[in-house]
Amino acid sequence: MEMKKEVRLAGNESSGWSIAAAQLEKDIKAGEKAALETHISMKPPLQKKRGSSLAKVLLTMLLTVGMTAGLVGCSLTGAEEITESPGIPVEVMSLVIDRQQMETRYTGILAAEKVVTQSFSSGGKVETLLVQTGDRVKAGDPLASLEQQSFQHALNAAEAQLSAAEAQYQMALQGGREETAAMTQAEVTMAEEKLAYVTEQTQRATTLYQQGVISQQAWEEAALLETQTVLALEQARWKLVMTQEGLRPEEVEQLRQQYLAAGAGRDALAKQLEDVTLTAGFDGYVAGVHVEAGEVTGAGIPVVTLASEALRGIVGLTREDMQRVKVGDAVEVMAEGKVFPGIIAVLHPFPDPQTRTYTVEIALDDSLIPRDPLTDDSLSESPLLATSSAPVPSTPSVDSSTTSVSWLVPGQVVTVIFPGESLSGIWVPVQYVANDGEAYVYLVEDGRARRHAVTLDVIQEDQVLITGVTPGALLITEGAGGVREGDAVAWQEP
Repeated sequence: MEMKKEVRLAGNESSGWSIAAAQLEKDIKAGEKAALETHISMKPPLQKKRGSSLAKVLLTMLLTVGMTAGLVGCSLTGAEEITESPGIPVEVMSLVIDRQQMETRYTGILAAEKVVTQSFSSGGKVETLLVQTGDRVKAGDPLASLEQQSFQHALNAAEAQLSAAEAQYQMALQGGREETAAMTQAEVTMAEEKLAYVTEQTQRATTLYQQGVISQQAWEEAALLETQTVLALEQARWKLVMTQEGLRPEEVEQLRQQYLAAGAGRDALAKQLEDVTLTAGFDGYVAGVHVEAGEVTGAGIPVVTLASEALRGIVGLTREDMQRVKVGDAVEVMAEGKVFPGIIAVLHPFPDPQTRTYTVEIALDDSLIPRDPLTDDSLSESPLLATSSAPVPSTPSVDSSTTSVSWLVPGQVVTVIFPGESLSGIWVPVQYVANDGEAYVYLVEDGRARRHAVTLDVIQEDQVLITGVTPGALLITEGAGGVREGDAVAWQEP
């Protein structure tokens, strides 16, 4: 008896699968034939039971073959899916020609636009100190004063000397008068006696002052009286000469010059008396106080430093960048995350001896800068830089949100942005360019990652201008670190 069994693998069209199925079918037929021959040679006791056993054997063999074929089919199907899996997922961007505005950034500081150290025109003892660091002042406000008494004594002596010089000069112009020589001689004698007495008293006052018995004021009064007495004696002697002789023209001219000099000396002392009170030269802040009340100071010694409220940006440029800018160029000053317009006001022609950079001063529009009353610390630590004025654009373009900026103070660090030329080309974020000794990027070509060497021409902040690629190419941006040359990739069109 011959039994036929057909086994077919669903969905298998390949030649490999056909060979396996044919071999399997051949093996099944051989097994069925051997089992049948074995069964016929046996002599079972009952014919009914022989048929039942044969059916069971055949059923078992068919089930086994079916399961084996199913496993083979599943295994082959899985292998086919691995072969057809998609490439490495990546993100891409299309390269385009773009134009970028070039700029150069420098770190600088804010400084007061005007800083002046004020001092007394003559020396003396500081009597009062009216301000402290951080105080706001207006032009003309008193800052400090010296003791006035010594200046007043000096002014009185100068006025007496002026009166004597004027009298001698007028007498010389009028010529000899009808006064008797005896009267004039008597005046001279009285003046000499008075001078001797006053000189003795002055010497005593000097000794007592040195011993600490009398005050400086008492000693100065004694010295002033001696000076006035000397002048009176000289005037009396001149009167005596004029009554006895008369003066030559050159002597009259000499008296005139003495009179003029006495007047100039008196005026200078009067000015010194006015200057015993130091006043503010402009509106601003007290940036520093350099003396204490009761301290003796000299002419020209710093007393108070004033700083204006207006601010300037101060930055140091290299020689190359210095040659690219000029006074009046528009720049931007970035502070507290906000940008303020400004212009170049001053270019210092000589480099700083330490940094070898060239100082550039940026004028700012003070009306756009928010400010708060400055503290002692912020003022005392501010850079005291002498600056010159320069015009600022009346209607600069500025973000209206600058009013939310926190207060700006001298000494604050800022970024100064100098605009340059614009460059056209293929600009990409710098993080998408790799480098292993050679700068390169990965592009998608025919569904695969391809490495392309590029040249970095210019770097501007986080963008780089590259050559070596063409517009329209797909640059791998995300996932580039996980691909190699020739890897299959999957992406979505940008």
